[in-house]
Amino acid sequence: LGLKGMFHCGYGQEVESYLTFKLMDDPTLDVADLLNDYFYSMYGPAGTPMKTIYVEMEKTYSDPAFRENTRARGAELAWAVLGTEARMSRWQRLLDQAKALAQSETHKARLAAFEHGTWSYMTRGRQNYVDRMKAPIPTVTVPRVAPAGGDAAKVNWDQAAALPGPWYERGGETPSKRVYSARAAHDGEYLYLELTDMVDTEKLHVSPLVAAYDDWEVFVAQQRALPYRQYLSGPTGLFAALSHGEVNFRTNVVMEDTGVTVVSDTSSGTKWITRMVMPLATVVPGGVKPGESLF
Repeated sequence: LGLKGMFHCGYGQEVESYLTFKLMDDPTLDVADLLNDYFYSMYGPAGTPMKTIYVEMEKTYSDPAFRENTRARGAELAWAVLGTEARMSRWQRLLDQAKALAQSETHKARLAAFEHGTWSYMTRGRQNYVDRMKAPIPTVTVPRVAPAGGDAAKVNWDQAAALPGPWYERGGETPSKRVYSARAAHDGEYLYLELTDMVDTEKLHVSPLVAAYDDWEVFVAQQRALPYRQYLSGPTGLFAALSHGEVNFRTNVVMEDTGVTVVSDTSSGTKWITRMVMPLATVVPGGVKPGESLF
């Protein structure tokens, strides 16, 4: 193509960076030879099991065959489909083998760097997922109240059901530092959510894109998996909606005309109350009827 040079906006991890720099010097080099050069120069006698780990991880992540017949994304894809217990156990055995083969202090230190900088994140990530899947999922029966016609101000909130806690930080097991509460009700036509954040409202950060700072994000689905919808609202009542896995398996698809309305109230100065009104007929594809389950 007549290119005289190249620019990279960032690089991958150690192996990818090594290959990239080498191929920038000479694009005719053989990748298989470069991989051998990297792993045996880096880890000495431990090069074989370390190369095996890398090649198997790369194949697991990159081969479409490992993703067939699944709509899993995020942590579910990473640890229920790709980084399964069987694969992680095999890679742990290979790492243990490599550590046993390492002879020099330099090779041992490089193995320790991989274990600390890469492998520890993988093992912790999988354990977090396993713990999360074992955690009980709260459920609540949402009571039917007198018709409010989609007007949150007309809802008898005293009859609404409190959504059970506790609340956690970032999907983990650490209790949230902020104090939240929520209530839900329906009138056969609309689902009404009241979300309360006990906070100094002067300290709330507002984003023109809704989601960058303080906001509520409610995920709604017909099942505990894709597809689902994401309804977002900030302190000023700014609203957005996204679908995930609903349109050609795509995520973050902007939705228009959802029928969802939001009322945000920060007037007390000590708490931020958001009330979302969702039409039951369109809150999820095909809608949901009274008595049915909504996730």
